[in-house]
Amino acid sequence: MAHSDFTTDPPLTEADIQAFADGSLSPERAARVQRYLGAMPAEASRIAFYRRLNGEMQRSFVHHASAARDDSRLVRRGPTRGVRAIARRAFRALAGSVAQRIALLALALCGWAAASFVSDHQFNAAAVMGYAQWAGAPAEISAAPLPASRDPFSTEFARLGWRLVSTRTLRLGLIADAQEFDYRNAQGQPIVLLTTRAPLVIDRPRWMGHRVGELRLLTWADHGTRYVLAGRADARGLMLAADAATFH
Repeated sequence: MAHSDFTTDPPLTEADIQAFADGSLSPERAARVQRYLGAMPAEASRIAFYRRLNGEMQRSFVHHASAARDDSRLVRRGPTRGVRAIARRAFRALAGSVAQRIALLALALCGWAAASFVSDHQFNAAAVMGYAQWAGAPAEISAAPLPASRDPFSTEFARLGWRLVSTRTLRLGLIADAQEFDYRNAQGQPIVLLTTRAPLVIDRPRWMGHRVGELRLLTWADHGTRYVLAGRADARGLMLAADAATFH
């Protein structure tokens, strides 16, 4: 009586399954594995995965081996020509990497510029608020002036009889801030100077005037710094101070 190959042949092992996936199993054993997989769908899926993985690994190996042979042929054609060709490949790869880094740097700079930008409206509003707080400060706060070293225009403003009484730092944005300088003119009237770094703003070395209710704002930009001088429209010496600051 004839027996089936499942009883006469040695039992299938995991090694047979892996050899079948690699394509290195003998035709007789491969046929038996094929019949076995036909009856075991789960095993068939596993072996199909192994075969796809092996194929991808082999294609990757062939690609790298081909590139290595190409480089080898370039060198055999002549050291100078071969090295130049290989250098060109390396340069193209490096250029791609440099381009990516430049793009990332450009994005970072754009983000920094957006986070540090302060609009004219925001800057002027900060000056108005600063003036309101300084004008409402108790009299004793404005008694003693600060040293001239703290005053950005100490020489120019001192000639007009102004004295710097207090300073503070204002937060205007995520990474933007401004310096506030609080003055009293010769008549004791409050005046505020606000400055902020603005390297991307075009210089406007001649001041421009704006009215906000009873206040007058005098603005200019010079050497990457923006300025706004705020005081009542009738404050003595306000425009003379702006002239002195922009023509010093």
